[in-house]
Amino acid sequence: MLETYSLYVIAAGALLGIAGYIWLVVRAFHYRRWWGVALIVLPPAALIFIGFHFRKAVAPICVLLLAAVMIGAPYAANYYESHFVPLKPYEQIVDGELRITLTGLKDYDYSTLRQKPQVVVLQMANPDVNDRTLENLRGMDHLTELDLNGAQITDAGLAIIAGLPQLKTLRIARTKITDEGFHKYLYSKESLVRLDLTGTDVNSKTKRDWKKQRPDEREYVD
Repeated sequence: MLETYSLYVIAAGALLGIAGYIWLVVRAFHYRRWWGVALIVLPPAALIFIGFHFRKAVAPICVLLLAAVMIGAPYAANYYESHFVPLKPYEQIVDGELRITLTGLKDYDYSTLRQKPQVVVLQMANPDVNDRTLENLRGMDHLTELDLNGAQITDAGLAIIAGLPQLKTLRIARTKITDEGFHKYLYSKESLVRLDLTGTDVNSKTKRDWKKQRPDEREYVD
């Protein structure tokens, strides 16, 4: 919705800018015909006209400045939001299930997750997530999807993940897990059917053998 309003504001600003420039051209024609032609053929000439005849151009200039503000405001707001407004956890209820997105947050207090044992989908693909962070997931008996791509987890973290009884989808790309750790903790986990193991030390044979256990159900990203 906000994006739509931004487009409307930008479009209105563009139309106002066109109107302001047409007004400036009309003022130029009133002063000298060749000035008007110059502004049509070579728009940068408007700067020269304004410099020499500011009083005649002041009203159109105000309109052009207002147009510039309208066009620039949505971009400025987006820049401010992206660089100065702290991101917050995004929670939503989909088909009665709680989904939480923490990916992209910095210095987040992950201990607050202990108050959300009912979460079903959890996205926390952040580089500050480690094995100790995963301690906060204990007791999440409804969790079916977990995104840890790029986190600093090791085989010790896999031991905690293995204790999530309903987990079906696990993304652990670019983590520090090993082939041995995967065999020990996740290879035989019955609920697990989808894996992202991109950039890990889990070897290709292990992945293929894991899928062959239930070829019609299991899939992985390599």
